[in-house]
Amino acid sequence: MKSKEEIIEIEIAEIDLYIINKARELRVARRMSQLKLSIALNLAEGAVSKIENPKQRAKYNIRHINLLAKALKCNPADLLPPKPLKNDVIRAKLKITRNPKDRKGEPNYVVISKVPVKNHD
Repeated sequence: MKSKEEIIEIEIAEIDLYIINKARELRVARRMSQLKLSIALNLAEGAVSKIENPKQRAKYNIRHINLLAKALKCNPADLLPPKPLKNDVIRAKLKITRNPKDRKGEPNYVVISKVPVKNHD
């Protein structure tokens, strides 16, 4: 049987990780499914699921900030950090847990550590 927890490392722009986590937090607080948010953003049905899955390379782009704000009924600024982030690209270590079937689409990872990536191209 597969373990219920997994540790992975990903390389990602710190701002991308921030926006993904903030949008996910607001989506869950508003009890909105990934599917419903994908539809509200006029994206493919599995788009938000792919964006929120740290094993996938999908990310929100700048255009999505406004669409997310409309769908989540917040200000675009609510999706962005209050101050510039310290790092450009980071190597994030994440602990992923498998969600029970009845909690599909809920947050399933936590950031354990973040290390800046030097000389990123």
